[in-house]
Amino acid sequence: MEVKTCRYKEHVGPGEDFEAGYRELSEVKAWKAKDPLELDKELITNFAPAIYNEIDVAIEFAESSHFPTIDDLLTNVF
Repeated sequence: MEVKTCRYKEHVGPGEDFEAGYRELSEVKAWKAKDPLELDKELITNFAPAIYNEIDVAIEFAESSHFPTIDDLLTNVF
């Protein structure tokens, strides 16, 4: 499934980034007006359990993983 949407919050963190000047609030409002994730609550309801499960699995993996060592610093960096 492909859902066309846009990022509503800043790249890192829960805040908004309109003061950065590279996009306008009106642009985000236009996206929200046609965003199926905002408009189709049945779609959200159908997919929410699988999404929350995937998040729970990822959190468990992260919390049970060891912290990286200095030797891991540049692993898989291209």
